[in-house]
Amino acid sequence: MLRAKRSLESNPGRLRDLLANLYDAYLCEASDSRDLVYAVLGLSIHNYSINPQYLLGSCLQDVFL
Repeated sequence: MLRAKRSLESNPGRLRDLLANLYDAYLCEASDSRDLVYAVLGLSIHNYSINPQYLLGSCLQDVFL
């Protein structure tokens, strides 16, 4: 994620594609795995109409669906 952050800082206003952000985040961890998914989407040029929804009982597989 630091690589993605540096890229964003050096190119203000330019968002990267989802694949590039996934590549930079593959070793990142989060206390809630859903946060990592939403962070990668938030840094991407397209959000694919996905909005964070923390519903009780939802798991990481629900986020991917």
